[in-house]
Amino acid sequence: MICRTKVYLPFNEKKRFRAFNRLISFMEPAVEIQYGYEGKVFRQEVRAKFGKILSGMRWGKGIGCRIFNKFLIMTAEQLSVYKVLKKHGQSPGEVWVLCHKALQRRCKGIPSWKRSLYKACMINRLTEMVINKRARHGIKDRFGDFIIEYVEGGGDEFDFGINYLRCANLHLATQEGCREFAPYICMTNIVLSDSFGWGLQRTQTLADGCSYCDFRFKKGAPTRVSSKTPQVQQIIEQLDKVE
Repeated sequence: MICRTKVYLPFNEKKRFRAFNRLISFMEPAVEIQYGYEGKVFRQEVRAKFGKILSGMRWGKGIGCRIFNKFLIMTAEQLSVYKVLKKHGQSPGEVWVLCHKALQRRCKGIPSWKRSLYKACMINRLTEMVINKRARHGIKDRFGDFIIEYVEGGGDEFDFGINYLRCANLHLATQEGCREFAPYICMTNIVLSDSFGWGLQRTQTLADGCSYCDFRFKKGAPTRVSSKTPQVQQIIEQLDKVE
């Protein structure tokens, strides 16, 4: 008798791969021009890496883990691209610029009403009140391999904050032998904050070697994200000048 174990996936696999195909399509022209890498071959190799990474991932279960699992999927996408291009001699910074631009195009393709909805779900008075209350009680929560604590806001600096004490994205990058790419993956939040109006302010991450990631949110504020890793900060500044 053969016993089959069903693997838990927090998403529709076929739909996820279709979405990933669209992301890869944004990268293919640059990959062909800059690296002389045939787009079709690039797509096949990256899809294979993506499937392999997904098959070995640990997912958080429960409604509260949904957003964190989405972050993990995005990390798996970027790691797939990095692992393929790393074999062809591309640096973490070069690959990240490619991922950054593709993510920008993906977010720009989201209808404005949906982007407004994402913003409203994240930045609202209820969220602010709940997080600040949990901060006052010193509560820490675990969502899969993410562990967070809450930081009370108020005043002019920020409305509410979250410190990541453990990051599943960093764990996944390390597990995949790509620890050097982890500080770049953290910069995904620049595009997300810009696209969805999070007003994110962040100066350090676990991937930078710090003891926690300091996420601070301010309604209506511009995104201000920096890195303690010099090479990453240099690319952030270069992209700022271009954009």
